[in-house]
Amino acid sequence: MARCMRSMTLHVSITFLFPPAVQVSFYPVSSVEADLRWIPNRHYTGFYPFAKLAFPELLPEWLSRVIVLDADAVLATDIAHLWSQFR
Repeated sequence: MARCMRSMTLHVSITFLFPPAVQVSFYPVSSVEADLRWIPNRHYTGFYPFAKLAFPELLPEWLSRVIVLDADAVLATDIAHLWSQFR
């Protein structure tokens, strides 16, 4: 039940925060955990911040571009400007 409630809360939050044109997907990182555990890290978040190093293995092959932003990143303009640099 608690897991279901967290899932519903996340869905409502994402639906509220992002316009319909924005697609948000989550991918399980457990499949690359063993590949990332060797990285020295004592942070409480464990290996999760390093998951972006495994994006080529985690993300679908059809996905050709990704913008990765840290949780504390603040954009002062439309992110489309950044996206256009990678065309």
